[in-house]
Amino acid sequence: MQNNQYNYNLKHHKTNSSNVDSGNIVSYNTDSRNIGSCNTDSFNTEHFNNNSSNIEIIFETIDKLINNKKTVLVAIDGYCTSGKTTFADFFNKKYNCNIFHMDDFFLRPEQRTKKRLNEIGGNIDYERFNSEILLPLKTGKPFSYYPYDCHINSLGEQINITPSTLNIIEGSYSMHPFLSSAYDLSIFLNISPELQEKRILTRDVSLHKNFFEKWIPMEKRYFREYKISQKCNFIINEINL
Repeated sequence: MQNNQYNYNLKHHKTNSSNVDSGNIVSYNTDSRNIGSCNTDSFNTEHFNNNSSNIEIIFETIDKLINNKKTVLVAIDGYCTSGKTTFADFFNKKYNCNIFHMDDFFLRPEQRTKKRLNEIGGNIDYERFNSEILLPLKTGKPFSYYPYDCHINSLGEQINITPSTLNIIEGSYSMHPFLSSAYDLSIFLNISPELQEKRILTRDVSLHKNFFEKWIPMEKRYFREYKISQKCNFIINEINL
């Protein structure tokens, strides 16, 4: 197979986050999922269309995939409060695509054994996500699934899915090794610790303790041990919500 590669030069900007890969070259290789990463400018989502020179590279890459495949799967992983859901919504506005949330696949109470929770990235039901979402998507046929509802600690109402060429999988743990080989493109969203804390403090106060003492440490371990950002095709340093 011919190796088609598209290279883009981006201006590199320093950020407050110390764990962002440096470099100013973005490459997209149609024969490889794990290609280079890029640091883009921060952009204001409220003025996305007017500040899209770097983000358009991602859209161009997706357009190429859509033109060559019947089903395209894109993962958006990254730190909590980094803007993954917001970014996924932009794809939906532009492409009218399916969006799947990893939050819908957290473990049910009966699955939260000590052994499972000690597993890196084990607090997500990646087995169910694979069988109920990724495998059915590959068939191109309608399917349904049941999202986890944290308010009732059980599965919620059935969601019916109509096939779409583009499918966005957003959320922490979307690039779990059990799932990552299924994707055609992957994006990692970074955020400075200071901004992350600021955003968390605007959320439900009853969740603050879980964020700082449980969820963030688990995410950091997952990102570090599995080298998630290094395995993503694109890195976006920060999204202004």
